[in-house]
Amino acid sequence: MKTIFNSIIICIAFCSCNRQTSDFFSSQREIYGEAITVDCLIGRPAEIVCIDSFLFFYDRYEGQTITVLDIKNDRFISRFLNEGQGPDEVLVPLKLSVSGGKKLIVFQMQNGLLREYDLSGTVDMEQKALYGEYSFEDRPANIKKTAGGFVGIGMFEDGRYTLYDENGKAVNTVGKYPFRGEKMSPAERFFLYQGALCVSPDGSHFAMGSSYCDNLEFYRIENGDASLVRRYETYDVAGNFDRQVSLSDNCVMNYKGACGTERYCYMLYSGETFGTQHVRSTGGKLILVFDWKGAHVQTLASDKLIYSFCVDAADETLYAITYEEEEGFSITRYKL
Repeated sequence: MKTIFNSIIICIAFCSCNRQTSDFFSSQREIYGEAITVDCLIGRPAEIVCIDSFLFFYDRYEGQTITVLDIKNDRFISRFLNEGQGPDEVLVPLKLSVSGGKKLIVFQMQNGLLREYDLSGTVDMEQKALYGEYSFEDRPANIKKTAGGFVGIGMFEDGRYTLYDENGKAVNTVGKYPFRGEKMSPAERFFLYQGALCVSPDGSHFAMGSSYCDNLEFYRIENGDASLVRRYETYDVAGNFDRQVSLSDNCVMNYKGACGTERYCYMLYSGETFGTQHVRSTGGKLILVFDWKGAHVQTLASDKLIYSFCVDAADETLYAITYEEEEGFSITRYKL
């Protein structure tokens, strides 16, 4: 009897970890955005983050890479970080994130260099202080700061995720690739199962949603290790890799962006197929909301196509880079 009981418990736990992702879309709450009108030109922005009442987004313009907006007064503040290979310059493309709620992290994908800026309550970029600089020799494709160091994704020989210490030294690899991923080469499995990575503000949890299949994973970080909390997945990538990703036209685009607050993990979901217009398949209109145990809380449906987004610390406002065919890219505010 005890053996039967234990088997039932294991079965329930397994089913919980592999719940059908279609459940996420059974009920949706519509949200409506209002474009923020600012006195500056916007090109093709990406990687938007918010710190206090300021937005920072990656948008290359006249040799500079990051634009700052005051969202309390809806005004343009400045542009900073020159593009180049000098001591105070950056190599594009960039990945932006926030550390401790106050520090701006700028990661250079080409050379594996991460810089952390302490803004100290100011957006005068002439007064910005370089809080820390880290070099990652294994060149992760994306990296986020955790409580005890960093977590990254990339073409690693072992594991799906690498954990780094506070100095940027690799100390552990965790996680297995979904479906047929473990049988592939490092490059093949990474590119086919790439996705959106985010970390909770206290650095105790991270989540990863795959771009080309519905795999979604939640991890808890503790004592230099990470353990799987919950996983969702039902279907594999409809495509292959041979020096480059080759997706079939009916391959469904899944998770295209992620943001973590103290309470929730937000995942941008596309749902478009690869064969649709390119800009539509690289963005999405749905935001899936989870707690850090991986439980689905709600699904938000935007009236505009979202390309990248962030959420304020109070979970009250979502800021997004949105796209409409007639207007192009805009910075849009959603009240949650």
